[in-house]
Amino acid sequence: MAESGGGARQRAVRRSTNDAAADSIQPSVVPISSRSTNRQLPRRLERGGRRGGGYGGGTRLAFAIVSLIIMTCLLMLPTRTRDQIEIDAGGGRISPMHLRRQRHLDEDDVNKGDNVTPTGGEEKQLKAIEHPDQKFDDTDDLVDDGGDEREKSVAGNDVAKLRDDESDADDIDVQMNKEEETEWKKMAINLEKDGNGEEEENVEEELAFPMEFVPIHDVHLAEVSAGKIDGKNSVNESEMIDMRNLVQTLPFENVDGGAWKQGWNVQPKQGKLQVFVVPHSHNDPGWIKTFDQYFQTQTKNILTCVYNALLKDPRRKFIWAEIVYFDWWWKEQSESVHEQMRILIKEKRFEFVTGGWVMPDEANSDIYALEVQFDEGRQWIEERFGSEVLPKYGWSIDPFGYSPTIAYLSKKRGMEGLLIQRVHYAVKKELAKRKHLEFMWRQVWDEEGEWDILTHLMPFYSYDVPHTCGPDPSICCQFDFARLHNRHNGCPWRKPPREITPSNVAERAHLLIDQYRKKANLYRSNVVLIPVGDDFRYQSQLETENQFRNYQAIFDYVNANMKDVSIQFGTLSEYFEAVKGKFTPPILKGSFFTYSDINEDYWSGYFTSRPYDKALSRRLESVLYAASRMGATNEEMREDRRTLGLYQHHDGSKFKYIFKHLMTFDACMTVIIFFCD
Repeated sequence: MAESGGGARQRAVRRSTNDAAADSIQPSVVPISSRSTNRQLPRRLERGGRRGGGYGGGTRLAFAIVSLIIMTCLLMLPTRTRDQIEIDAGGGRISPMHLRRQRHLDEDDVNKGDNVTPTGGEEKQLKAIEHPDQKFDDTDDLVDDGGDEREKSVAGNDVAKLRDDESDADDIDVQMNKEEETEWKKMAINLEKDGNGEEEENVEEELAFPMEFVPIHDVHLAEVSAGKIDGKNSVNESEMIDMRNLVQTLPFENVDGGAWKQGWNVQPKQGKLQVFVVPHSHNDPGWIKTFDQYFQTQTKNILTCVYNALLKDPRRKFIWAEIVYFDWWWKEQSESVHEQMRILIKEKRFEFVTGGWVMPDEANSDIYALEVQFDEGRQWIEERFGSEVLPKYGWSIDPFGYSPTIAYLSKKRGMEGLLIQRVHYAVKKELAKRKHLEFMWRQVWDEEGEWDILTHLMPFYSYDVPHTCGPDPSICCQFDFARLHNRHNGCPWRKPPREITPSNVAERAHLLIDQYRKKANLYRSNVVLIPVGDDFRYQSQLETENQFRNYQAIFDYVNANMKDVSIQFGTLSEYFEAVKGKFTPPILKGSFFTYSDINEDYWSGYFTSRPYDKALSRRLESVLYAASRMGATNEEMREDRRTLGLYQHHDGSKFKYIFKHLMTFDACMTVIIFFCD
């Protein structure tokens, strides 16, 4: 449509005016990826700098005061120091008392992001790696092969006089960090002593890592006898696993066949097998999409499809972890749906697991935030369905490593068992070889085992169907009926699933049960847990019916024709209740950090990156705590608690959303700099 001449002229005048204004001000935004070290400033600021003018004296003073206040607030926010992270990775946090200790932001982390300055033994190890042909003296100095010393390092309390005060202050700070690090290590070692009066061993010797690794070739599963879990301390004290010692002895090698082959020939387990197939759907509140987008496009449909499927057949069951999503879905349903869902929950066909607001990250989240998200979700369940349906068992399949703090918090809330998944592949193989994939997780500070909690570690690569039925993913994928007709990109092993019919059910059933028996052989009981699900599964009624209908056809055949197998849809609590009394579990102390899912790809960067994001979380924690102490009501703080809980989710956001937010922030900062002139 042609526009009038007057309108075009008015727009031309506005454009010329805007262009002129832009030329005189130019608060330009430079893309982050292309920004040089010398930041491009608005022209007026550049001209002011050349004239010797620029900011006025009063403006400079105000700007300096504001900057000082902001930095002071950030430094006062509670977060983990590098030493506390190191102890957490080595064997779990020290105690609840230390967990509540006020934490501070490491100044290097705030100023440098990922660049954490190594101290003490860390610096020596780094030098040794960088200079393998050199040697070091007792003061950690690099020494030439000829014996000529290079520059001496500062040792003990003898601080050399440096050229300027700033360098002197930095050196004292490094020395204080070394002393604090040594004290933390001594505390960790003392807590592990048997109390028999032995003299304390050298700290450096205790923490030294042996570098001699023995390859694993022909490995056989350990022969163990069954015992019972029938009391508070009914555990095998002779089978004590300390993760700090275990990781020092592992070969950390990729055996032939890929990182996720077990490395030995897994033979089928004999005897009667009891199988619980547990349908689930993992719903991240923010990852590739935002929290809102996921709910509107996927999660809302998932819960509706599962609800309808459960009403069709009383043999079907389902578990759900993320209360933040269920709350949203619940608010949109009618009262009749509420009543039907209450019946499903009362009949234990729809089961909440863990009960937290989200499935939290376990490395960076502070204990206060973890407790808030735990209690917000569990309180939501209790208010609507009663305390009798509060989850007794935890389901944590996607966080990138696991802290004993979660085990402690779970036990504190009356829970009896946990399921975990993302553990270093070499650790999984070693525990599977020993049949230690189920254990009593003990706190390092707990002498009597009062806080022990039974923990089930999934043995394979992931929690999707190809990696949960048994050791051969090419076979397991054939029983992911959501992939029928090449949905979900089919099976990458080029062996697609097939609809179960009367003509093929016998062959299909025997193939599947063989995988179940091989998986059961990695555990000490004849009860086997088979999760069936993946990220955002059961999105359509067709997909949901395909899974339930085909599995039920296999169940009917197996239960009628295989006398040594019983199989059914189940829940997490049904599995844990069935496994009780079947064996005596070993004891495991420590944490499952640092996680690696393949080769040497360690998930450790986020331990020290994003300091400002972590500071924001700590700020909200402190505000919430202060509000609770000043008399704010539970209802007044509910939305803020839920915001804090959502922030503890283990995933980050998609890059394009992060980039968009960073660009917006950058534009705001450019405008602020201009108006300070």
